[in-house]
Amino acid sequence: MGHWRISPSEFTAAIGTCPTDDQILAWLSERVTPDRAQAANAWVLSQKFALDRQDAEEGVPGAVAPRLPWHIILGLAIAALILLVAWLVRILHP
Repeated sequence: MGHWRISPSEFTAAIGTCPTDDQILAWLSERVTPDRAQAANAWVLSQKFALDRQDAEEGVPGAVAPRLPWHIILGLAIAALILLVAWLVRILHP
């Protein structure tokens, strides 16, 4: 809501006067410019990993903690293997 420049109190008041989703959408459409909506959507997409993780930590029904992308896990495994080999070479060949 902050990205749309709508305060929590404004939204709470709107929920009290707009009982349906369509009425809330109309209320938002009157107040949020297309530029603000696009900027908010871009922010949500850029923060998806963190927002999904937060939802899962807070116990939001249906939320699933995101997993690290496979290429990050593979990179960490390769780095650990390289460090292990370097340590073994150093120990075995002083």
